Amino acid sequence: MEEAERTVKLFSDVDIVSIAKAYHVTCAAHIDISLNPKYKSNEMLKAIRGWIEGIGVKVIAKPDSYAANAVADRFARTRCKLLKQGKRHND
Repeated sequence: MEEAERTVKLFSDVDIVSIAKAYHVTCAAHIDISLNPKYKSNEMLKAIRGWIEGIGVKVIAKPDSYAANAVADRFARTRCKLLKQGKRHND
């Protein structure tokens, strides 16, 4: 949910949607939420999709969200590596 909030804030603060419309470009947000109901993240999909699309941004969710997949995979690998070293991600 925090990631969605940051996305909405970024698009709103910078007014990216208006800039994109002026250049006939569609804005899209890749979100780390699965379309598959068997995953827990799917429970938030409808609310987050509505929130982001409400500001005029297209939502792309997993598995189609290549950006979210890449970031989530990198974060998970880094976190596992740090945990193996006995460190926290914030250290």
